[in-house]
Amino acid sequence: MSILKEYIKGDIKNNKKTYNSTIITIFLAVIILSTFVFGVSSYFKSYIEMVTEDIGGYHFKIISRISSKDANNLVSNRHIKKLGFFNTKELEEGFGSKEKAKVYRMDDDALSTIKYLIKEGVLPKDGQVMISNDMSKETGKTIGDNIELEGNAYYISGIYYDRTYEHQNFYNIYLNVNQDTLLHSKEELSPFICYKNIYRTFSLSRKIMENLETKDVVYVYNEVYLDRAFVIDPERNLLSDYITQVLVFLTFIILIILFYSIIVNSFLVQESKSIVEYSKLRSIGATNKDINKIIRLKAIYITNSNIIGDSFLSWIS
Repeated sequence: MSILKEYIKGDIKNNKKTYNSTIITIFLAVIILSTFVFGVSSYFKSYIEMVTEDIGGYHFKIISRISSKDANNLVSNRHIKKLGFFNTKELEEGFGSKEKAKVYRMDDDALSTIKYLIKEGVLPKDGQVMISNDMSKETGKTIGDNIELEGNAYYISGIYYDRTYEHQNFYNIYLNVNQDTLLHSKEELSPFICYKNIYRTFSLSRKIMENLETKDVVYVYNEVYLDRAFVIDPERNLLSDYITQVLVFLTFIILIILFYSIIVNSFLVQESKSIVEYSKLRSIGATNKDINKIIRLKAIYITNSNIIGDSFLSWIS
């Protein structure tokens, strides 16, 4: 093997000019393909982060309340990575110009899906609340104050951008309630779900819906998030509903085929000039296996440093 390596290095050194043209061709092909891959990947990654900031990073949400039994079954579902629960309670006590209040009782994972709403402060911890900007102005309450709900005082940890419409006669208040407390309350709950394998979101969600004892529930997928993560719903039309993903995938395949052809043809043209050398090697006892090994080692020697280096440069850029 060492003799073959020395022969290959000597051959490349003696034909440096012609091999350089092959190396440059491979360099350009790999760097263009790598730039495309890393560029598309970065774009969709940043888009997913933007979607997460705008509407939360959950995969699937059941809007309707499900029974306590269904909720506990979800907790033991081995395919779920992150599970948040919430329910709402309307209070007859009002604040400021609003006659009533609606309390969203949410655990940590459910609250994490509305982090994008925060204007000041942080998400509430267990037993703390977050109130709207308008409610804060009307009541004079701010971060660090306590607010009374049903005779209990709650610490205000944050203020969120108001989403209350003028025609609504209540303010929304977000209260952090420990998940175990919600589950042990035996109350009906609504879940936010994130799966361990995002690409099984649709099949796993349908299976969950089939096994619920609660009937006629309303649910929603985080479609913008899933689309940008290239999660395909097999029941939707691939060409009409996933045109962006299809075009990116086809472009990627075409580029791979194109650059593979360029690299292989460039190398074969170079090797065609070595036919005389290979004939001489055969005349002194080299077998076809030896010749094939020389060609493979040349290909590895020429392409390895290019592919690794170019990919790194594209990733950096």
